Amino acid sequence: MTDTMTDGPSEDVPDGIRFNTWLPLEAPPCWEVLTRSHHLQKWFGDHITHDATPGGFFRDIVRRDEGTSIVIGQISHMEEPRVIHMSWSDEGWGVETQLELRITGLAGGSLLTLTHSGWRDLAAREAPQVRRDHELAWKRHLVCLESYCEQLAAERAPAPSSGPDDGPLPGGSRSDPAGSIPGMSGAAQNACFLSL
Repeated sequence: MTDTMTDGPSEDVPDGIRFNTWLPLEAPPCWEVLTRSHHLQKWFGDHITHDATPGGFFRDIVRRDEGTSIVIGQISHMEEPRVIHMSWSDEGWGVETQLELRITGLAGGSLLTLTHSGWRDLAAREAPQVRRDHELAWKRHLVCLESYCEQLAAERAPAPSSGPDDGPLPGGSRSDPAGSIPGMSGAAQNACFLSL
């Protein structure tokens, strides 16, 4: 895995969380991974539903120790394959935070910048803990996203040629019909699918 993320408040987002994640795919495939259900379910989890169109909704069923809640969001702006803006709110917050996903295509891959802001609008006693919880959850989701993109990049790469006596490729098949992420333990993969 690459050098994953830079997080925390920054001068231009004093009220936000910002992560920069290198993904080994060009911008158009990254866009697909962020907007298509069959991809989202592989790295974010199968507990979400969404309509990746302007005005479309995102819904995540979150299971926590204290019970189940629902996170909802609505896409306010999209520029394929570069940026998605959407609201983000837990059903009990009473306010919305803002999420921006920005893809910058670079040689050999893309930089995904995730900015989640608007925490000061939450009740003062709740905001710091909810924000910390989201920082940890976004880190976990982005590690899963990185692993999934690495898997896709490996599947897209030309297979090395093997001679008749070379035997199977190291690591076996390049794709797993069960949808697991190569190189991650079962516990790590389960952590990927835990929600915010």
